Amino acid sequence: MKGSELVSEILRFFQLVETTAKVADEEINRCDQEYNDLTHAAELLALNAVEMSQLMKEIRVNRKKRRVSKNTKEQMTPILEVLQKNQGLINALKVAKGKIESVERTQEVRVYTPRVRTEMTAAFEKQHKA
Repeated sequence: MKGSELVSEILRFFQLVETTAKVADEEINRCDQEYNDLTHAAELLALNAVEMSQLMKEIRVNRKKRRVSKNTKEQMTPILEVLQKNQGLINALKVAKGKIESVERTQEVRVYTPRVRTEMTAAFEKQHKA
């Protein structure tokens, strides 16, 4: 794996952490709002036993979804804190990636030029083109 690919993977990981935390936050908020709807339905609607049982099942599903999202958010938080404290690191990695890509391009076209045995020049050039 090339150096630039490794840096790209690191940056993708950071982006994935941020995205995962954001999605978890959105799901927590959505679950909270849905929970309000469900509890208001239990409070304000005249429900029979079957409907109340169904409503309680929906509340249970809601709470489980919210718990999964909260756990995900909780797991992402330490990484987010590191990223926030070291925002310069992300920018430095982006700069480093650009420099590495430049080095990689240079290395791809590099050809050895004999100093003394100049009759070998054509062989080295032919080998590089292959």
